[in-house]
Amino acid sequence: PYPSGYSKHVATSPDGTKFAVMGYGKLYVWNPAMWSKPLRVEPQSKRQFEVFAFHPTKPLLISVDRGQHLVKFFDTVNWKVQK
Repeated sequence: PYPSGYSKHVATSPDGTKFAVMGYGKLYVWNPAMWSKPLRVEPQSKRQFEVFAFHPTKPLLISVDRGQHLVKFFDTVNWKVQK
């Protein structure tokens, strides 16, 4: 089950190992091989996610925060922001 009644954006990683859904500025990521409880990825700021995409060749999720238009790169292995 998806913990929200609204989804704004969905994406699948190029390698097919991650399925992500964003709704109301919250981002949830599933492993399609298991479909267990999703991982909730936090935006790392007071702003919510506006949009996101998986990098086509690297294990990264690129996000833009609402209002600030800051681009962040999350490592999809540990879900930490890359600096």
